[in-house]
Amino acid sequence: MGSPVKTELVLLSFLQHGMSVEHDYCNELNSLKSELKTKDSYFRDFSRADGELQTDGNQFVRILPESADFADDSAEDIYRVIANQLAEIGNQLDFMINQEVIDRLVQQILDDKLTDKHLAVVVDGLMASSLPGMEQEKAMLLLTMLLTKKVAIRVPSLLHKVFWTTVRFLNQNLLTYITDLARQFGGC
Repeated sequence: MGSPVKTELVLLSFLQHGMSVEHDYCNELNSLKSELKTKDSYFRDFSRADGELQTDGNQFVRILPESADFADDSAEDIYRVIANQLAEIGNQLDFMINQEVIDRLVQQILDDKLTDKHLAVVVDGLMASSLPGMEQEKAMLLLTMLLTKKVAIRVPSLLHKVFWTTVRFLNQNLLTYITDLARQFGGC
């Protein structure tokens, strides 16, 4: 994998896994995808590769830019695989995060006080619950992504704020681990 890992893509794929039937959550996810596409040309062709029907009634057809190479194309698939596997494991850990934790995070976001540091404290508190037999980095990644998803499902309008806080947190604390996962799945 020649290009840097796109934490945003891994997190977005995680959030899309088992898409909630919550209409507002789906709308916010679509808005986030649009935002990502305008921020970074890498995301312009990112969409679920299942031929989904677009809101304008057209079927999604993937057209790769001429400069795209196989590594970038396969990287997108690798990120989806990583996110889907993490989401499957995360479904089993869902019980570890009680509603009080989510409500406190929601309030911090509403008060504009959620920082990477606050998120680290919450994740550390959940890590103290211990996940026997799981690597610390994997547990930290899963819990962080689960918190993000639970907050966004609870209050969909906060998705953008919690998403970007989470991306910063993951890039600062777990980028090496995410890169290693991408290498493992990519065979590099």
